[in-house]
Amino acid sequence: MFYPKIAVFFLLASSLTFVGCNLQRQATQLDGGVFLSLDYGETWNTRSFVRFETKTRRLISINDVTIHRLIFDPVNPSMVYALTKEDGLYVTENDGKEWRKTGLSAGNITALSVDPQDTQRLFAARGKEILRSIDQGTTWEIVFTDTHNALLTDVDIDFYDLQNVYATTDSGTVLKSLDGGVNWEILYVPGKEIRELILDSNDSRIVYLVIKSRGFQKSIDSGVTWQDFREKLAEFSGATTIQRLIVDPQNSQHILIASTFGLLESFDAGASWKPIQTLLTAPLAFSAFALDPQDSQRMYFAIKNLMHKTEDGGLTWKTIENFPSKRPVIFLIAHPIETNALYAGTLKVEKKRRGIFPQPAK
Repeated sequence: MFYPKIAVFFLLASSLTFVGCNLQRQATQLDGGVFLSLDYGETWNTRSFVRFETKTRRLISINDVTIHRLIFDPVNPSMVYALTKEDGLYVTENDGKEWRKTGLSAGNITALSVDPQDTQRLFAARGKEILRSIDQGTTWEIVFTDTHNALLTDVDIDFYDLQNVYATTDSGTVLKSLDGGVNWEILYVPGKEIRELILDSNDSRIVYLVIKSRGFQKSIDSGVTWQDFREKLAEFSGATTIQRLIVDPQNSQHILIASTFGLLESFDAGASWKPIQTLLTAPLAFSAFALDPQDSQRMYFAIKNLMHKTEDGGLTWKTIENFPSKRPVIFLIAHPIETNALYAGTLKVEKKRRGIFPQPAK
């Protein structure tokens, strides 16, 4: 005897099973975007899911974009922002299980800063613009446009005086707003592309600038005066080409840099430096570098998609060869509280065109 209800149930269950298997199969095929490790970098899983379109049975993800940076919400670290080169700003509220687009839905987002007291308030850098949101990224307004066509490279809110906001450009200019982004002034012009601006997490008057091929500069008075540290690094060939500078959140005197020379650290706020030995020899092209925020003995770096980890300050290193992507890892960051969790962002690799004839110019 034919039972219609049972048949309908069977068909529905079969359909759901097919969709589930299809989703799982597509998810395992993701080769880029965001990845998460829950065991200090030993094993990794993709965290690039956005949604599944049931009509087309297609997985939507942030797999095929470059992830510049990942920024934690300072109050709720389960909320993470993903800054992409091609597709705007994404956010997750569940540790990367699912992402959604913010109102900043297009363009190359090079920097983001979240107000540590009012996390609805965000500043972002996109192209030659600085944008501000007061509703956690739903809507945005442009608060600055560089009239000389310089590109913004970083933006940071002063966590001590929240009306102070810093920004930097690729033409070598430091900008500062004293009124929450309403007005902007030129604070300093080192004259060379500024890669990154870092505020000391223990004293926001201390500001670092990473400058392309020129090491770094430091201010201890909120940018009024600056000290150039190139001479301090001169004995280490390639050390002034810095890929990443980190100030230890547990000890402001402890500074680490990943450079063409290799890894270096200072325990006296940059006055003197010593190398951190790795398994590799210079010159090195670090694509990512991270420090455990609660244990500075634990460090990670990547060269392309090959990970290295130390848990004893560099005395011994372990190579992690099972990262589940062929794409270069260009950003690493540890969870601020549960530091066993380590996030990675990858570079979008352009597919090579096939054929013997060149593509016509557009």
